[in-house]
Amino acid sequence: MDTDEIIRQLKRENELLKGRIRELEAKLAMYENAHTPPSLKRNGNRKKDQNESGGKKPGQKKGHEGTTRPPAKPDRQVEVTKDRCPDCGAELGDPFSVETKVIEEIPEPQPVIVTEYHIAHYTCPHCQKEVVATDASCPKEGRFGNNTIAQAVLLKYEDRLPHRKIRNALIRQYGLDISPATILDLTRRAADAVQSVYDAILDRVRNASILHADETSIKVQGQKYWIWVFPTPSETFIVIRKSRGTKVLMEVLTRRFRGIIVCDGWKPYAKFTKRIQRCWAHLLRESKDLADNIAEAVPLHRALTSSNSNYGMTFCLAHTISTLRK
Repeated sequence: MDTDEIIRQLKRENELLKGRIRELEAKLAMYENAHTPPSLKRNGNRKKDQNESGGKKPGQKKGHEGTTRPPAKPDRQVEVTKDRCPDCGAELGDPFSVETKVIEEIPEPQPVIVTEYHIAHYTCPHCQKEVVATDASCPKEGRFGNNTIAQAVLLKYEDRLPHRKIRNALIRQYGLDISPATILDLTRRAADAVQSVYDAILDRVRNASILHADETSIKVQGQKYWIWVFPTPSETFIVIRKSRGTKVLMEVLTRRFRGIIVCDGWKPYAKFTKRIQRCWAHLLRESKDLADNIAEAVPLHRALTSSNSNYGMTFCLAHTISTLRK
């Protein structure tokens, strides 16, 4: 192989290596930048951050008084006695002391209560319309009661069980066999029942003076969706959408929203409104990233992390950080 051929081969290898370096640097940037939350940072960075925060150990501080679960009030009392000695068979007589022990126990699985309702129908003598009597414990739709619907919803959304396991839980606990398809329909009925509450929360979110907003990915039947959360001091509104863009903000908040959105640096928020307050945690991460790379940013980061820092500074921080990055 002559010299020219060797040079050409080395150049090709050099280009391949440069491309590989760019690829690896792009992947590394996903986990080492100011916008990376601590949960996704590499272990080395997380340990460094913990050490810089003061080296505090997890758990309660030394000297912290422990807490003990308070005893429950008994619903019944049971006298535990014995007539004869188990070793020699002699009569024991009266006890010389009585020990008190309170036990909390769940009841045994209860059978389903089946109720037959006789619903009266009337004809109004004045307007001749049919009037049907109602009972709060008798749902208008279906054959399962309110408690059954509530239990299915709790198992689904609080305990996050799939419909098949909800079916198994209801059989085990109550002897009630409901198909997975019917369990899905029960959650739909519950949603219909609270629709007015849902709409009222949405209306208050749209009229909030200060509204937090964030989004994160979630799998829906194996496909990537985004769960959007809009919390206020008193409530939280959540939607799951295929999009992570501005159209979700337009759908949820509409153009009439006039409040301030507290959010991260995701661009759709800035496209939706100029009334933005950058998230304090994100600003601190960005200032730390700047301090690690730019000497002029060290005083800024120290000021922000000091106990005397003024939270009002956050309104001008976005501009300051942007200037330092240039």
